[in-house]
Amino acid sequence: MFFKNLCFLKKAIVILLSQIIATYAYAVDLIDNGSVQKAVNYTYFPYTVEVTVLNSNTPVETFECQITKRSHNRAAQWPYRIGQCVNTNSTEVVVGQLQTDGTIVPIKSKTDNVLWAASSDYSLSFERIDTPLVLDFHNASRLLERGTFGPTLTDINATVGLTPEQWVEAQLAISPSYHLEEYLRIQEIRASENGSSQEHRNYRSNAWWGIALNSEDQLRQRVAFALSQLVVVSQNDAGLSGDDRAKGLAIYYDILVEHAFGNYKDLIRDVTYSPAMGRFLTMAGNLPPDPENNQYPDENYARELLQLFSLGEWKVNYKGVIRKDKETQQPIPAYTEEDVLELARLFTGWDEDNGLLSPMVVTASNHDSEPKRILGRSFPGNETAKEELERLLDILVSRRETAVFVSTHLIKQLVTSNPDKHYVERVARTFNQTQGDLAAVVTAILTDPQPYESNPITVSKAREPIITMTALYRAFGSQMGDSYPHHRDTSLGYGYDAQYSPEGHRFSQGPLSAPSVFNFFPANFAPSGPLEDNGLIGPEFALYTSAEIPHLSNLVFRKLKDDNTLTGDVAGLADNRLFLDYSTFTGLWTTDDKANFLALLADTLFDGSLSPQLEQRLGDVYDDMPKGNHDNMYKVFWMAAMSPEFQIQE
Repeated sequence: MFFKNLCFLKKAIVILLSQIIATYAYAVDLIDNGSVQKAVNYTYFPYTVEVTVLNSNTPVETFECQITKRSHNRAAQWPYRIGQCVNTNSTEVVVGQLQTDGTIVPIKSKTDNVLWAASSDYSLSFERIDTPLVLDFHNASRLLERGTFGPTLTDINATVGLTPEQWVEAQLAISPSYHLEEYLRIQEIRASENGSSQEHRNYRSNAWWGIALNSEDQLRQRVAFALSQLVVVSQNDAGLSGDDRAKGLAIYYDILVEHAFGNYKDLIRDVTYSPAMGRFLTMAGNLPPDPENNQYPDENYARELLQLFSLGEWKVNYKGVIRKDKETQQPIPAYTEEDVLELARLFTGWDEDNGLLSPMVVTASNHDSEPKRILGRSFPGNETAKEELERLLDILVSRRETAVFVSTHLIKQLVTSNPDKHYVERVARTFNQTQGDLAAVVTAILTDPQPYESNPITVSKAREPIITMTALYRAFGSQMGDSYPHHRDTSLGYGYDAQYSPEGHRFSQGPLSAPSVFNFFPANFAPSGPLEDNGLIGPEFALYTSAEIPHLSNLVFRKLKDDNTLTGDVAGLADNRLFLDYSTFTGLWTTDDKANFLALLADTLFDGSLSPQLEQRLGDVYDDMPKGNHDNMYKVFWMAAMSPEFQIQE
């Protein structure tokens, strides 16, 4: 039976795609009309409303109603709200139809005394009564999937009973954990052991994994990782690949940590000053134009700042819908080639001052101080490079396109690959209204109602391989061997290159190691098949190639099989490996308590519940394993970790 179930693993990623589509429910657009949008659209289901019957805008009667769900008449394309309305005289179940003026008129009722409201002389006005969402176990776990590197049972139980706002507010107050500080701590320990204070990229890897798995400021670190896939710098670049560049990359990552809850303008300013970015996008040493000597400014950073770090390619509305020219019906570009050329002139005169360890500086004589025109705005000339940069950043952060582009990226990284357009709008407007306050943006993302709905399309995304690993490590309370840290890579038990490079036969994803400025995967990648056929995207699926799926599966298999402790004690265990703690499962396995074993596994990895299909599969594997040997537990865990239900964050 176990080997029969192994066939399931080979098809896991295909099932990931088909299972999402199989459970696809038509996503009803919520009311998009003035005050009615504010009244209904921002709430959780169920929610309470006051329904006032109006006659020529004069209140006739007011009901207090519980709206329990929404449904859809596909033929008529009318959104509905279904709920129970109560007044002093009767109890009715009312189905309301959305009118062109934004009102909702009852069209069905169990009683007759509401039918008069359906006449043309009357309409209904909805006003929300706020009821905060109090997190149960399921939603607490879902919130932690989005806002951390993976839920732990301790954290889930501590979050139950809070509102999303309370959890986010507590995370915003935690002091940041800095990667350079941890890098230097590991370097110092290593130097005391062998007398060498060498630089090493393993130290940066160790620092990242230690902070990702154990830090208290989980939300900040999770957002920093999301930003590292937006303002991309990679150690795979020739100028950043050596061990002696690792400290500089730790400094760059700390820019992302520092500004994860700060202002986007400040983030882009420090990214621009960064020598790591200066090398990666070849802006360092940029000189003004000198046509006689065939010298022209490098356009690389100028182009990517506009296309990948702020505006995106096209002009959009707040919902992220591309705007088109009225005459040609072609998408309107967010910037022009002339903008890139002019912006490249702005980024002249910058160069390194202390290698990768200090911000870049400007040599005034190398800066093009002539007038410029960028994004329709005039730069008068005779300004310093820093003054021109400040003027530019004000323009970029105020643009609607930047608000939508950055907000959409963070939503896709944290919550869902296919967000509802109204969700995008709410978050983007927060960005715009706060002029790029990322703390407010992240709060808007995680406290919005959409992440807590049950539509599998608008609340789900595939886990990246590295997030699969962090989630498993955190779920099973992983610990290093007792003499950590070691100078070797201590995160997955492989050497650095074996762990992160395609040649290493593991998985090709690691912090600041994207193959290009376009990140690990295209932002709008849609795998061929049911996702593409339904107009949906799944960017992370670009990593799940026929070569990478076995690598990840083998990595998970080895970790679960070889690197674990049945007692929670890591004394005497290797100092270059993370060990997963199976101690809470050991007694249940020994006593053959199948029901509680699977229930604990559901709480640990699946937000508190297993689908009937997965429960059957895991139960079959469980039944096939002799209970006298604890080593067999990993086989159940492996099946669970490679299942569609775990590989899809929902």
